[in-house]
Amino acid sequence: MVDCIHNQILPTLKEAMSNASNVALTVDEIMNMDNQNWISIHGYVLKDWSWILVLLTMKQIVDGFNLNNLTRVLMNSLKLCGGISKEHINNKLVSFGANGISVIQGMWNGIIMQIQ
Repeated sequence: MVDCIHNQILPTLKEAMSNASNVALTVDEIMNMDNQNWISIHGYVLKDWSWILVLLTMKQIVDGFNLNNLTRVLMNSLKLCGGISKEHINNKLVSFGANGISVIQGMWNGIIMQIQ
């Protein structure tokens, strides 16, 4: 059911992300009760001087919670769910937020360094 709903709103998400003058991203890792790791990716798009929040996706992390895998999951999700490329991110990204784990936010080796 959730996948069906997400597929219905996907074109709207892509349009909002690609037409935004600026984009902000937040990433959060989640561990469910079955000890499965997930990542939620939210986008904030600036439209008519207002920030609009969109949940881009939640993806299960199956290949390890390491920098290369998380970067790959983030970039693939932004491309597939947000319709934006690395160049688009570099031109429109104004902020990136995460909850503090070094794999995501690491000053020298975090995801943000990988997508620049």
